[in-house]
Amino acid sequence: MKKLIILLFVLNTFLMVYAEEKIQRHSLSLDLGGHLSFISSEYQYLFYSQEKHHFALTVGAGTMFMVNTFPLGLNYYYGVKHQVFAGVQFVPYYYYATIVYPPSLQSWFWDFSLSPRIGYRFNMKKFFLHAYFSPISSLDTWGFLPWGGLGFGVYL
Repeated sequence: MKKLIILLFVLNTFLMVYAEEKIQRHSLSLDLGGHLSFISSEYQYLFYSQEKHHFALTVGAGTMFMVNTFPLGLNYYYGVKHQVFAGVQFVPYYYYATIVYPPSLQSWFWDFSLSPRIGYRFNMKKFFLHAYFSPISSLDTWGFLPWGGLGFGVYL
């Protein structure tokens, strides 16, 4: 009986040491820049992770003067500690504007844009740093504005 208990204890210790590292699926980040923003925050949910390939859904909020953004996106990450990533964000935004054409109108308006994203992320145990290029494209005017972001995040 003693041998069985000792064997189970050693086996349990061995398995705990060599067990796979737990995948951290939830994260929060705070960015300077972002999707049509000077400052933004983002929640990410990693829904697929296999070795070096990862997919995440993102939801965020940002602000720039009288513009409030609420990006929703999908990102693909490649790598483990050093990751490159690419994604696309659908960015609804709420802004204050004055329309001069009669009748004159000052009000809040809704609009949206698409924003591709490509960047680099450096992962630490509980934290990460990332930098990305995220141009803004307007669907109604087919305009293009180069933009980007630099951020710090934490895994939950």
